[in-house]
Amino acid sequence: MSSRTTFRSVLGDIIRENRQERLMSMRELSAKSSVALSYISEVERGQKEASSEILAQLAEGLGVPLYAIIVEAGYRLQEWNTPEEILDKSLTIV
Repeated sequence: MSSRTTFRSVLGDIIRENRQERLMSMRELSAKSSVALSYISEVERGQKEASSEILAQLAEGLGVPLYAIIVEAGYRLQEWNTPEEILDKSLTIV
């Protein structure tokens, strides 16, 4: 992963992927989450830093637990591939 990768761009990718997996348009997600379509577009493109409240609304609109989105973003930002590897590494850093 590039050193220029940001948490907000990874979150945007995850939001977009989840929306597309559900065959949901941005307009539908906007209606289900009460987040403006233009704001969703900026979040998905990594141009806007979404607050925890907005992320929670988007997760709810997608029918995905908020923690699943955040954990997935953490995995993507790490050099390890699995939760077990991350746990193993974190336990040895004491």
